[in-house]
Amino acid sequence: MDSRTEPRTGGSTDLVMRRIFEAPIARVFSAWTDPEHFAAWFGPHGSRMTVCLQDVRPGGQLHFCHHLPDRPEVWVRGIYHEVVAPTLLSFSVGFSDPQGQHAPRDGFADLSLVTVQFRDLGGRTEMIIRHAGLRTDQGEGQGWRESLDRLRNHLTP
Repeated sequence: MDSRTEPRTGGSTDLVMRRIFEAPIARVFSAWTDPEHFAAWFGPHGSRMTVCLQDVRPGGQLHFCHHLPDRPEVWVRGIYHEVVAPTLLSFSVGFSDPQGQHAPRDGFADLSLVTVQFRDLGGRTEMIIRHAGLRTDQGEGQGWRESLDRLRNHLTP
């Protein structure tokens, strides 16, 4: 896996990660776009997603809640900008309350942009994630790495 942090002008940071999965592109794309599958793997180790609402189309919404042991629940809301099955997803995300209203957190960007590119490698899939617009990496890099480990396990028959 390749992973890097790219500083940007304006005081923001981009995380870029690359993984290859031993699964066909349609299956990997579905893991991102089917709420049952997404809830099964997305989030750091030890977390569970109890609410996962996805309307995967441009302008559609994403709203979910992560539970981590001994920590307050984390609500996130997003909007899909680009959906090109099975090669591209782009969505903005930010913290929210349970009703989906914006709930800013000190030290974190109000919104950030996640772009996921999928490339067919003949039964395997290369995936490149760019999480743009972060103020700094405040654990997002580790969270992504752990999520992608969970995705690999989810895709393994």
